[in-house]
Amino acid sequence: MNSTETTRYELPPEGNTLLGYIVRRMHKTAWLAPVQKMLAQGQSTKALEHIAIYTVASSTSYGRAYYQPNMPNGDTFKGNEEITGTTVGLRGLGMPAPSRFTFTSGEYRAELTGIITSELALSLLGRTRIRAYGSMNFKDNTGNAGRLELKRDGSLAITVNDQVLQHSLTKLPTPVIT
Repeated sequence: MNSTETTRYELPPEGNTLLGYIVRRMHKTAWLAPVQKMLAQGQSTKALEHIAIYTVASSTSYGRAYYQPNMPNGDTFKGNEEITGTTVGLRGLGMPAPSRFTFTSGEYRAELTGIITSELALSLLGRTRIRAYGSMNFKDNTGNAGRLELKRDGSLAITVNDQVLQHSLTKLPTPVIT
């Protein structure tokens, strides 16, 4: 699959319903599925990385929707995004959304806050694209903390406890649940 196919907006040509949009975002819960097991194994840093990736993937149009069930184990993910207006610039129309998210699994709790801007990149030649950029700070109740930086090309830098991890939302592997 070429990069155009993996970075395209995940809507069929005829559009989508609000329910369809919500389902597309929920399918990315594959990133949250292994978190409870990671926590049980004392891997809270890796768990926080997965939570941060899920947060930004579900807040944007990057990446494929992973068809996985929601978290039947009682874990919860809650979020509040509020689009504060529209910006017009040389790169396109932007919709910044200050956001706050929480993830809870038993006694574990992670909080993420930041601004992710969705951007409609108009094109005179070729297809109009939707992309996103922004940053989020995050921490959990086990002492881990970090920052996530998302660039327009889908590249993602995550710093957790001074360890820098590089990802690409356009090339994220499907998480392995063991």
